[in-house]
Amino acid sequence: MGFRPIPVEKKIEVIYRVIKGEKIQPVAREAGVDRSSVYFWKERTLISLKEALEPHKRGPKFKKDPKDQEIEKLKEKVAKLENL
Repeated sequence: MGFRPIPVEKKIEVIYRVIKGEKIQPVAREAGVDRSSVYFWKERTLISLKEALEPHKRGPKFKKDPKDQEIEKLKEKVAKLENL
């Protein structure tokens, strides 16, 4: 038996049924694929799903311009001098 590509939609259907609770062997037999393929697809799917649902940082934080930092320092100095 040679390699034949299986459409993604069919893989999704198979994995959906397995995750829903159906037994792998009958689902694999019905789909005409090897059980080991279904185990492999299921494992990859669960890993990808976990990664997709992991909380991530919102995005890069922008560094302040060094000039802005210097301005803030000068403002603090002016405030201190005004308090004297």
